[in-house]
Amino acid sequence: MRRSRFKHKTEWMGHRPAPTDSIPVIGEWPVIRGAFLGFSHHRVILTSGPKNVRVLAQLASGWIPTFDASPYAPSRFRSG
Repeated sequence: MRRSRFKHKTEWMGHRPAPTDSIPVIGEWPVIRGAFLGFSHHRVILTSGPKNVRVLAQLASGWIPTFDASPYAPSRFRSG
């Protein structure tokens, strides 16, 4: 059995980082054109991940997504 070289161990039990509205972020980043984001699916990433990738591929290819992705757009956090 291998010993740990660390003498002190801490476990983190805080909140996971998430957008303030708890809605996933899917779409083109308004700061850098051509950079697409898809994150914050919380615990449903295994079921929502493939759909997220499909929408990102459609957006990056210039296709219209199969559903209205505007509620998930990263630009919703832009002020002004």
